[in-house]
Amino acid sequence: MKKTLFLFLLIGLLDAQFLPDTTNSVGGGLGMAVIDGEAYISFNLMTELHFGKFGVGINLPLLYSPKNGIKKDDWDSKRDYARIISYVRYGYKGEPFYVRIGALTHTTLGHGFLVYNYNNRVRSDIIKIGMEMSIDRRLWGIEFFNSDFGRLGLMGIRGFTRPFYGIPLAGRLEFGTSLVSDFDPDEKKDTHDEITAFGFDAGFSLFHFSIMRSSIYADYGQIVDHGHGFAEGILFRFTGLGIVDLGVKLEQRQLSEHFIPAYFNSMYEVDKFYKETLLDSINEKVDGTFGELYAEALGKLKAYGNYFHKNNVRNSGVLNLYASTGTMFPLFTVNWRYFRDSIETIKDVFTINDRSILFTEIGYRINPYMTIFGVIKRTYYYDETENKFKPQDSYSMRVEFNWHF
Repeated sequence: MKKTLFLFLLIGLLDAQFLPDTTNSVGGGLGMAVIDGEAYISFNLMTELHFGKFGVGINLPLLYSPKNGIKKDDWDSKRDYARIISYVRYGYKGEPFYVRIGALTHTTLGHGFLVYNYNNRVRSDIIKIGMEMSIDRRLWGIEFFNSDFGRLGLMGIRGFTRPFYGIPLAGRLEFGTSLVSDFDPDEKKDTHDEITAFGFDAGFSLFHFSIMRSSIYADYGQIVDHGHGFAEGILFRFTGLGIVDLGVKLEQRQLSEHFIPAYFNSMYEVDKFYKETLLDSINEKVDGTFGELYAEALGKLKAYGNYFHKNNVRNSGVLNLYASTGTMFPLFTVNWRYFRDSIETIKDVFTINDRSILFTEIGYRINPYMTIFGVIKRTYYYDETENKFKPQDSYSMRVEFNWHF
């Protein structure tokens, strides 16, 4: 179940690896859903508007039951209406000044060793209004985020400096320090279960051209009263004059007991209730290699994947893959996602069994604005009667519309 949930969340998270889209768009979807035995017609209006440096996202999800009308408990508090304005932003990440308020979908501090692709709206039971901000003054800068203005929850800050800025070679050095704290992970006012992490990092830009750049870095992270970890890595980015966009991240990790890299990640809002217990259960040191790659061709074909394998530990590989044809072909769109763990050899990667999840969408474009999708998903469940895992396939359909202007 946990693995299946991870995949569904992954669907909405991977697209962050690509360049921001500045195209104005109006989109949405129409489908069916069954909740607590009651059938609903689901409708979702999604709009993104960009005006120079400013941008706004609008998201209106509705569930309608022929028997009871619109699902009222989705709109029974003032905070529920906050979901309609998904976000408001000024600037883009990487610019001298950037701020975004509302939904935080891919918040990362530094190289991501403590906070990586954090999402404050993974859960549907509460709508959080957060903020992320960055200021880069060349000699110094700040990255900051707050998960929710409605309560004291997860907050993080990273300050960095380039003390030799303007000096050849030495000016490429950057040093940073981070502090992250969740003041109330279990969301109960009468408990004191705060968890805090801090870290230090250093980076050096190997080269930085208009279409290509690369840097090396080192990170140290410590979760207070738990463990610590080190990472050394290299980043490479090639933008290819708008034809090809390619990014590679390769990282070597040395982790002590009771430490998890990227502890505050895309799944944190779901996992945080028991994640500290998971920390306590890690009783061995881990050395391993982490790799991440994304590619985009012609602004249409997209692919993303990451892989982690523990050194000298058999069957410890974990792989995530995503690919999409986008609007490359006039009539058809294919989206494909794959999760697999317990990997040791190349053969394991291509072996679909109870350690994997496979998700495929095939869309037929009725016209430039409307697409019908057929969805095929394969997961596995444990049959106690036969004492083995069995495949479970599910099929569904939906209609989406989208207009870019």
